[in-house]
Amino acid sequence: MSRLQNGETFDVVMIPKSGIDELLKKGTVSADSAQVIARSGMGVALRKGVAKPDLSSSEAFRRALLGAKSITYSNPEHGGPGGAHVAKVLERLGIAVEMKSKTVFLQKAGAVATLVANGEAELAIGQVQELLSVPGVELAGPLPSDLQLIFVFSAAILTKATERSAGEVFLEFLRTPAAAAAIKGTGLEPAGP
Repeated sequence: MSRLQNGETFDVVMIPKSGIDELLKKGTVSADSAQVIARSGMGVALRKGVAKPDLSSSEAFRRALLGAKSITYSNPEHGGPGGAHVAKVLERLGIAVEMKSKTVFLQKAGAVATLVANGEAELAIGQVQELLSVPGVELAGPLPSDLQLIFVFSAAILTKATERSAGEVFLEFLRTPAAAAAIKGTGLEPAGP
């Protein structure tokens, strides 16, 4: 979004659905081209080879957090929805105070699982595809369904696209089984055909 706001031009934009909705209101993207591409849930990551905690219920997740030496998630002060959601979950579970001293934040926005990979935190909570992008960590599992936050990613062709036809072909490709397999391989759930 910031790149578009700074005047860069593209043929296709893929961002969270809320951003596409904003661009639709402004007339920046073609309404007929807007489509959901993928969804991402939140999960928990730990260093590869470490025993995975039970995340099967809210109570099990609560116990896993309380039993961890340290955790990390996106700092809510950096403005991301994931970090704000985790802070609310900790409040809802009644453990926000206990977790405060166990929480390690990155100094700036970034891949929180790097703190797990380098041993500064035991557990990372974040969007699954972001957690899986960090070498040296693996997914312990998704957040329990009653604590989950689903992110929806959409794509659309800009109204000022210079290569609209190519953009249409690209968006069509994103709905194929081959693209769905690639999307799934990153930890996202493809929207499907």
